[in-house]
Amino acid sequence: MLNPYKTLANVNNASAKEYKERSYKDTSLPMVDSPKPLQPHIYDLAARVYLVMWRRIESQALLARLSSHSSKETKIAEQVKALGIVLDSFGNTKTLMNPNASRHSRCTELHFNDRGRISGAKVLTFGLDKSRLDRLVPEEQTFPVFYQFIAGCTSAERDSLNIGDPSDYALLASSGMYRLPAGPFSNDSIAMGDIRAARRKLGFKPKSTATIFSLLITILLLGNLEFGQGDFHTVSAHVTNIEVLDQVSRLLGVSSEDLSQSLTNKTSYVRKELYTSLLSAQQSAAQRDQLVRDLYAILFAFVVETANHKLAPSSKSPPPHTQIVMLDMPGFQSRGPIGTNSISLSGPAPLVSAYSQNGFDEFCVNFSDEMLQSYFLRNTFEDTVGYNAHIVSDGVAIPAISTMDNTACVEMLRGQLPDKAQRKPGGLLAVMNKASSSFKAGKSCDHRKEDLLQERQTKFGVHASFVANPASGPTTANRMQFGVNHYTEMSTYDVSDFVEKDTNLLDPTFVSLLRNSTDGFVAKLFSGQIYRRSSTSLFPTSSCTYTNSLV
Repeated sequence: MLNPYKTLANVNNASAKEYKERSYKDTSLPMVDSPKPLQPHIYDLAARVYLVMWRRIESQALLARLSSHSSKETKIAEQVKALGIVLDSFGNTKTLMNPNASRHSRCTELHFNDRGRISGAKVLTFGLDKSRLDRLVPEEQTFPVFYQFIAGCTSAERDSLNIGDPSDYALLASSGMYRLPAGPFSNDSIAMGDIRAARRKLGFKPKSTATIFSLLITILLLGNLEFGQGDFHTVSAHVTNIEVLDQVSRLLGVSSEDLSQSLTNKTSYVRKELYTSLLSAQQSAAQRDQLVRDLYAILFAFVVETANHKLAPSSKSPPPHTQIVMLDMPGFQSRGPIGTNSISLSGPAPLVSAYSQNGFDEFCVNFSDEMLQSYFLRNTFEDTVGYNAHIVSDGVAIPAISTMDNTACVEMLRGQLPDKAQRKPGGLLAVMNKASSSFKAGKSCDHRKEDLLQERQTKFGVHASFVANPASGPTTANRMQFGVNHYTEMSTYDVSDFVEKDTNLLDPTFVSLLRNSTDGFVAKLFSGQIYRRSSTSLFPTSSCTYTNSLV
């Protein structure tokens, strides 16, 4: 068990070199003059994986649930390190239990040539926790890059963007946690210097970098917008702090009037017809929060794409001789019951927050964790897969070991494990995918949440892993819940936002507005190929993304 707030003395280049040399010489067999064994370390694992790949000429894979070369090869290795710095800044957050918890899933490929030298890399990210851009609970933070930029911006940046203190921004002020406790991640100003150096190594142009930082401040200012109530039946809500609206509009390169209209009116498809509805002050705030989440998600995707453009081999390059693939995903997450401040530390990973109810984001993370647990169990204990199958084929009997089999839960969530040809999910995800597809096509009605929950209860109400009524009581919140008996514990989920978050729809008014921005970078973000499809979906459904990434 490691303390995430403590700086470890043996995490440095000297230790990495020592573990590398020790693994290369293979001192696993004790000799008279053998040096004292080194303590278990991530460097030891990395060295062993690399050497197994090189010596056997076999590609390797690593699954994680938490979280001398030529000049060209050295440059690629430094760029891979730089990529980790940037992704941690844009995709990790501080939780109650971890100052640098991963809030996205990451699959990294390291490509090697026939001499065992690194020749390229690429990364796939999915499952960004956009709820971290909503109001935060005490002692937690949103993504570190916001705090780091405010602390480490230059005088010119502070003046041109009119950057204030962290407490001036509603998103950051909602938790009151502006600085991390003393530890390896506590100095945001130094971290900002590391980010600037990493972005240069990854080939980010100075103009793009400046616009990215500008968009970060724009996102924070968007969260400061406040709304007053209109007549609602004839007049929509209105923005009350016009000076903030003007500043946001200037940074986005759009008119204040058009942005205000987009925030206080909502355009959606209903039975393939486009409708615009007037929004109340509360609904306008939700519309604002949705724009904040989508802006950051698109910015995050741009950062990953730019890094891949620099690191990934060209289409004309030969395929890698061998590769190491690393899948890093957040572990099991569970929030406390509504209206309580309780903290439950059961299970292999700590909770996300002690407040509010589990929703769609927690469901996706816990689904992937359930899938990985099933994979680990099968490949560790079953005698029909992996190395166990080779051992059995050699006539060696493997003793039977009793494990907590979670196959039933996985099949309820995902359906029968498919072959490579079938990517369509079954189980609970099939029900969700059906509801989301109807909503995207404009066929859903006002009772989509009730219909989704009712269909789940009808199909899986008697399943041992499904809990139809996890909370007693007649309240509306309780009626919108279902439970899943995970391998760690029973978790309750609220379906209120499942369909909306799964479809990931971006209001077409926002797309049209920002695509015509006078800021070239903003217009470029919203003019990509992803928006040329007939659907207004920002990404494929999130549940399908999780499913296909784990098959």
